[in-house]
Amino acid sequence: MTSPNNMLYAIPTTVLVPVLLALLFGVTILGARRGRRRSAHVSEAERAQVSALQASLMGLLALLVGFSFSLALSRFDDHSVSVVNEANAIGTTWLRSDLLAGTDRDALRSALADYAASRLKTTGMTLTDEARYDTEVQTSAAVFRTAWKIAADANRITPNEATGAVVSALNDMIDSFSVLDANLHRHVPEAVLYLLIASLLFLGWVIGLSAGENGMFPPLPVMVLMVLIVLLLALIFDLDRPRRGMLTVDQTPLVTTATQILTEAGRAPLAGN
Repeated sequence: MTSPNNMLYAIPTTVLVPVLLALLFGVTILGARRGRRRSAHVSEAERAQVSALQASLMGLLALLVGFSFSLALSRFDDHSVSVVNEANAIGTTWLRSDLLAGTDRDALRSALADYAASRLKTTGMTLTDEARYDTEVQTSAAVFRTAWKIAADANRITPNEATGAVVSALNDMIDSFSVLDANLHRHVPEAVLYLLIASLLFLGWVIGLSAGENGMFPPLPVMVLMVLIVLLLALIFDLDRPRRGMLTVDQTPLVTTATQILTEAGRAPLAGN
């Protein structure tokens, strides 16, 4: 279930953009109508004040957009890096499993193949189905515990550099998984996004008010600018939701590694991944 603090992240970008555009044009028209009613008795000083407010709101909006875009892009990049790091960690653990002997090696490689299969499933999921994703994450965690017990028991019974290297690789593998999962759920604070949307709508109203006071409707270039701002907001939302929106983080490194492990383990990768 979507948290009340994450309501914006439950709305598809294809829905959010038309809604924002409709709200923006709506408040702009309301502002223009209000301005026309005031135009007959508004003073030059009041017109100047509204113009100054409009410029100030433009500056505030530019600051908020720049701040939000920087945060969203940073999180998108972090997620991209974490996918590569997890793929490398899983691949390294698979290679080091050869250092174990006999039944320990076979048991660990079987567990790692199960882990690879579970992680491969998640690459084909978006976060719109949170329950299914969370279930698969729990499956990955359970398989990891099995793999960790195999390696820990081998290291306790026969402590040496080989078993120590395997334990170290498993530790790196679970750390990389934790980082990837954390990056996936980190977002620009919703309070910032709500303030950004509120500032945009208020700016639209002020632009309409200023135009109406001067006996006109906001000119086309101004409206095009507002549309561009909404599209930039859509880009911020997509960057901030790399498994929900139209922009997605490339999962190829993880898919390639997991597929190779399953192939070497004699298992067919799941169709669709």
